[in-house]
Amino acid sequence: MRKLPEIMFPVIVLITFVLLQATPASTSETVIFDRILSDHSIGFDILYVLSQAIHENKSIIMDLNADNPLMYRIKKCGRVLLFTHDAVKEQQVIFGTDWIAWMFTLSGQKCSEYEVTNQLYLDVLTDKLTSGVVTFHVADHLSITRMENSLYQNNIPYYLNSSAHETNVFISTLTPLISKVLSSSFLNIHLICDLTSPAKIQFSKCGLVVSNPLYVRGIESVILKNSDLESISRVSQLQCTSDFSQSRFEIRVTTFNRAGGAFALKIVDDTTVAEEAFYIGFVALAFMFLVACCCCVCTCTNSCCFKKKRVLTNEYLETFAMKPLDDRCDTCGESVDAPHHAK
Repeated sequence: MRKLPEIMFPVIVLITFVLLQATPASTSETVIFDRILSDHSIGFDILYVLSQAIHENKSIIMDLNADNPLMYRIKKCGRVLLFTHDAVKEQQVIFGTDWIAWMFTLSGQKCSEYEVTNQLYLDVLTDKLTSGVVTFHVADHLSITRMENSLYQNNIPYYLNSSAHETNVFISTLTPLISKVLSSSFLNIHLICDLTSPAKIQFSKCGLVVSNPLYVRGIESVILKNSDLESISRVSQLQCTSDFSQSRFEIRVTTFNRAGGAFALKIVDDTTVAEEAFYIGFVALAFMFLVACCCCVCTCTNSCCFKKKRVLTNEYLETFAMKPLDDRCDTCGESVDAPHHAK
């Protein structure tokens, strides 16, 4: 007769297997690094966490804890998605709907046939032996009070007086209007700069910067591309303990030399600009046409007047022309053909 433990063991294994199959995957993902130095890259997969957040219409919270200050960047296929601008030991960032959808799409992309699918990469940069942990987990959305349209800073100038290589940070509340610009084929956002030095401009929030900085020559107007506007919209959705709003973002301006001046973000309706250009061009063409007509009329008039004057002169000469001197009488002044009177 078989002993009870021998009978129960297969049953316990079977029950454990069934429970593991029935238990859903964890809605969190943890990335651990231990005693790393310099630049260290770690691959991680949060595709399931992202899909759960999308399915449940929730946010994702990223928690970072380390024993020494560090900087980090998150990448996909060598492309930097975001990075810290200062070293941190602790950080909590909440990713909203647009971020989650974007990272879900990127996670599923395969960079090459040799890459493990769904991998993102965390690059940790530190100058000391550092250990820490980064956790991604699903959480409920935070309720946010939207700002009124009157508070949107459209075409509001920002003034700066900066030393060389100094970074100045400004707050913009233009975010709610960006979606309107993205959905329109006529609206654009212009970055208008009047600075005394070339500068680098980046967009950030909660200590994180989106990639692809803009470089301006100093006095310049730059039309922001859709990719720039999408990056600004995403970064403005980041939430943290220092800023729970989803309607603003930071503009970081780093001048290469000591500089002063101002810059602004302005929404421009291209239809209005096109109409103004059309009317200006039309008036210019009309003016040129009138000038050409006047020149033509004057030329023709002068030519006709000259011909008429020449005809009249010829007629006058023919009518009132003096007779040839050879036929005149040198002594009496009378024509030789005139009759002689008797004395």
